[in-house]
Amino acid sequence: MRASIFFLLAPVALFACATPDYVYRPQTANAVASGVPVARNPVPPERPQGSVETASFGVTLLQQGDVALPALHIRMTVSNDGDSTPWQVDTRRQTIDIAGQGRATPLFANADAKSMPILLIPRGQKRVIDLYFPLPGTVKDASGLPKFDLLWHVETPERLVSSRTSFERMELEPVDMYAGYWGMGWPSWSGYGPFWWYDPFFPSAAFVGTQAVNFDHRGPVTVGRFNGHFAPGAGQTVARGGRH
Repeated sequence: MRASIFFLLAPVALFACATPDYVYRPQTANAVASGVPVARNPVPPERPQGSVETASFGVTLLQQGDVALPALHIRMTVSNDGDSTPWQVDTRRQTIDIAGQGRATPLFANADAKSMPILLIPRGQKRVIDLYFPLPGTVKDASGLPKFDLLWHVETPERLVSSRTSFERMELEPVDMYAGYWGMGWPSWSGYGPFWWYDPFFPSAAFVGTQAVNFDHRGPVTVGRFNGHFAPGAGQTVARGGRH
């Protein structure tokens, strides 16, 4: 069973302008990509054949008509540099953990591979995956989310590699807003990938108290400006989603 959903990616402010600009920084940040701090992990750690980079552009708002839902963005960049057997990433298995609230899996995911929600990464290739997680009902914007953990999983020929990356919110000076963003090339912006997947069983895998919304797969969903360091790319993306 498959369904289609359209996403409008517009750099419009859907959150209150008074919210401070910020960036979510991994506690183990050891690199910078697309202008934000990232945690780069060798995979597998005992015999590296590539890497997984994790970063967050922050909190945005998914909206369709009068229906709106706050969502947390996570970017995973998975590079298979040496394994002759392709790696596999199942976007449905990636999880965020918020202390005192529980865990949730992505509501939406997008990348540049139409096999979504499962992606294969052959030797010498890289996949940039953007994930959008629902938030607890008590969290309306980034000011209510000072920290969170990402539990990520990548299947390699040797074994399933799993790890936890902790993120903390850091406020930025207003002059830093969008610093390093404009003028960046593909694929810096969130939502660049033409292929999307959405969870048809939402909110079954969301936090207790998460706002229950019913997005119509036949209509457009707007991804609002990230009220932090980045705006999504302008234009329209046709997203193919559904269950597998």
